[in-house]
Amino acid sequence: MGFFQTVKKSVYDVAFYATAKTESFSVALKQYTLFILCVAVVISIPLYIAFGVWHSQVKEMGDIRAKVLAVYPDELVLTFQNGQMASNVEEPYSIPMPAEFDVKTPKNLVVINTRGSITLNDFERYDTLAILGGDAVWTHDPQKDKIEIQKFDQFSKASFVLNEQKLTEWVDLAFKVGRIVVIILLIFMPAFIFVFLWVGYLVYLLFGAFVIWLMAKLRKVDCTYGQSYKLGLYLLTLPILYSVLTTGPLSMFHIPFGFTLILAVLAYANLGPIKTVKTTSVSPAPNNMPVSAKGSESVEGIKVGDSESNKDGKL
Repeated sequence: MGFFQTVKKSVYDVAFYATAKTESFSVALKQYTLFILCVAVVISIPLYIAFGVWHSQVKEMGDIRAKVLAVYPDELVLTFQNGQMASNVEEPYSIPMPAEFDVKTPKNLVVINTRGSITLNDFERYDTLAILGGDAVWTHDPQKDKIEIQKFDQFSKASFVLNEQKLTEWVDLAFKVGRIVVIILLIFMPAFIFVFLWVGYLVYLLFGAFVIWLMAKLRKVDCTYGQSYKLGLYLLTLPILYSVLTTGPLSMFHIPFGFTLILAVLAYANLGPIKTVKTTSVSPAPNNMPVSAKGSESVEGIKVGDSESNKDGKL
């Protein structure tokens, strides 16, 4: 049976599931693996398209590395030691928000004030997104209207000096690593998606097999848990397609527990008893059957000719 024909039958075919119940597990696993591979390729296509759009937008922005480094002032030197920060500039010192950002953002990206006290009103006073204090960084989320304070010693207790040269080294390393990561993701993205889905649904089926087994019991069909798991490799076809289609832009059509509900309905529909059609067989006429005077007689729709006709091979 072909792959796509099996996919079609896995949606609804009582006779197919009656046969699949006695087949080897490897046959079902092979079909499941090929199906997940196709799904992984289909999912990868819009992701590649999205990456292409993002990459073209990045190219239009120009040299991002240069723009990142341009944000950091040439004269600024920050010294971190024992969870405390100090600067070499007159404070409060403001780093303006880059022009590439939305006009609705605050005027300043960061304000450095390591020598004075910081209050919540300073965000409005300095019109800034973040404030670097002596022992912590204060950040403001305009959308949530929330202010978070994170101590420097939470990140690292090591002592170091941050200047333009050091920042350049960090940015170059980040771009180098990021480029390698992007290349690896682009090459192996379908493989990563395949492994994630293949393993994930097999683990889910440990629970799903119980649902299938329960549906079989409701239909009064003999089916062990192991057979239920094997049949689940086929029954997952439609639920997986539903899950893929209701992801992203179509997430509005997602139904809570819809995956399991579809699995249960398919199991109930496909695991019913096979309907048999009663047929009547026609017994051959006995050799000693008398021949009518007319030379022929019809028995159950079969015409028996006279002896001379039979000799000629005619009925």
